[in-house]
Amino acid sequence: ETTARREILGSQRFCAELTGRSPVGFAYPFGTSTAATRRLLGELGFQWACSTRSRSFRALGPDLFDLPRRLPPSGGGDKLLAMLA
Repeated sequence: ETTARREILGSQRFCAELTGRSPVGFAYPFGTSTAATRRLLGELGFQWACSTRSRSFRALGPDLFDLPRRLPPSGGGDKLLAMLA
């Protein structure tokens, strides 16, 4: 078992114990990932993961395990919805 698998499984179990549900999302420590880590998350039941890179959602390819992390704009939900459109 790789270090990454062991650490991710440990965190997944910890979150499940706290909430009663297994997490479906993941945030990469320090925001970086490898193709192997992205595949591993899918194998472990995660549905998506985000990095710390800030980029447009429109620039996304089909990889739900490499989503950009976006800070919500100040000014409320209308501005957030406009940013996501």
